[in-house]
Amino acid sequence: MGGWDTEIAKETLFRILFVMRDSPHYSKSAMRQTIFLFGIDMLQVLRTLLSPTYGWSSRTFYFAQWMDVVHVGEILVTSAIPRVSLFVVSFLLVFVAIADALYCCRIFRAGEINSIVPIKLLRFLVTLVVTTLYSSTIKWLLMPLECLAASPSSSHPTFSELLHGDGAACTPWAVPEIAITVPTLLLTVFYVSFAITACFFSLGVNTLSECPRYAYTGRVELWYLASKVAATFTPLLATHTSPVLTPVLVFLCAARTLYLHLAAHPFQSHLINLLRGGTYTAMLYLALCSTILLGTSHAANDDFRFQTAQWAALGGLPLCFLFGFFLVHRKRRQLLTVLDQLQTEFDQAVLLSAEDAPSHSRSFRTVLRTSLEQEPRSSSEVFFASTRWQCQRFADGTEAVTAARVLLRRKETRNPELLAFVVKRGLEEHPESKELKVLNITLLRFLRRQAAHSVSEEKLVRNEGLPLDLQFLLYAVDRKAEQDYNAEMLGTGEGLNVVQVIELEKKMRTAHDAHRACVTEMKAFWQTFALRKRARPFA
Repeated sequence: MGGWDTEIAKETLFRILFVMRDSPHYSKSAMRQTIFLFGIDMLQVLRTLLSPTYGWSSRTFYFAQWMDVVHVGEILVTSAIPRVSLFVVSFLLVFVAIADALYCCRIFRAGEINSIVPIKLLRFLVTLVVTTLYSSTIKWLLMPLECLAASPSSSHPTFSELLHGDGAACTPWAVPEIAITVPTLLLTVFYVSFAITACFFSLGVNTLSECPRYAYTGRVELWYLASKVAATFTPLLATHTSPVLTPVLVFLCAARTLYLHLAAHPFQSHLINLLRGGTYTAMLYLALCSTILLGTSHAANDDFRFQTAQWAALGGLPLCFLFGFFLVHRKRRQLLTVLDQLQTEFDQAVLLSAEDAPSHSRSFRTVLRTSLEQEPRSSSEVFFASTRWQCQRFADGTEAVTAARVLLRRKETRNPELLAFVVKRGLEEHPESKELKVLNITLLRFLRRQAAHSVSEEKLVRNEGLPLDLQFLLYAVDRKAEQDYNAEMLGTGEGLNVVQVIELEKKMRTAHDAHRACVTEMKAFWQTFALRKRARPFA
């Protein structure tokens, strides 16, 4: 019974996550909106890393504040209303988002979706408080504890001063502050857990989708979230630990994020991958600069030489951003070089297969199908046939997945056949790669339209055991294939998103109930008519 409950809970979680992540089709406005939202998020992170808590002077931080659009809005709002109102707004937003998510879990588990308003609200709140305003929302939520930072970056009164008057000591754990601090901490824990779940499963389903926010894996975004959490929370512990610990933790998280980003190129759009690469490199650079600043004895000094050094360091920020562009672009060029080499091997394999094939069946399609649909070889066959290939093309399964996705984005006529060859080669070199096997299933389902083959492969992969994110990906693949099938039956020409499917199901349910009611009324009418006719047969 417990295992069954676990499966039900996982199914409900997957349905909620699928609703949250199912995105509309590509459009120029969607690309501009994505770039705008990612830019807002980046500026909030950079402004946090340029605060006095990280060793920067008040002049540098004042300049950084005006680069952040959200902070400019905060300044304008707090000039008219008390700053504590931002704490109230962020508290309510996070509470509503979590409550809405729990409510959606309940209605999905019960199977009673009578309104799509909670679903649309959940998608909006996830975009707002998880993707766009995460750093600022965390900062506003932690207002009751911000006085614990070693170098407070704000001249606004703390909660203790608001309650006890100017100059009051920082006592977030005393009465009555504790009545605000404890609920806020509990809500923050739920909020961070909610954001971690959303980021870990923030992956696209259809590899043919043009949505700019689609990412093949959510593990990179998860580490980016860890960097933002470290940048926000660790300053609160600076009074109990070494101040240098804060930028060091951010540096390690940012380095891991950049490494995974270069390895996976997670987003479907190369432009978004470039922007994210620049963001991660800028974070890495600022964390390194903050470590140096806090490690010097002049960290609290605003003299001319120290300030000039900070302006020089800040001037290198755009160069680091462009260096992130360069790293992402260089990695992509390396993958394209490998793909060109595999193109040559692919052509040679087709020619060799054509020579071995009977003369009456030497068409390109027949030879290609014969060479690609061979049964996978055992490990011993791969070992003794290692001279077939000149060298190993992929360092690991992740690189093979990334190369296949880069090839798919080139959109050349012959790419589907070459793509099948690349995936097959990757599986031969790294048969243990579960990511590559799942990619093969998605390509079979959406590109090659071999549903039966993909189902058999999916059963084999599931028996091997998959990480939770890949389990969700297979679940989403099945749901997306079902949506595409419904779209074909309706003749819409393109796949429906999950909100449209729910609206369609609701209208079909309404029509079905109305039809039943109509049939019931007609039956009652004819029964009444028959009774009256028997009572007065000659009337």
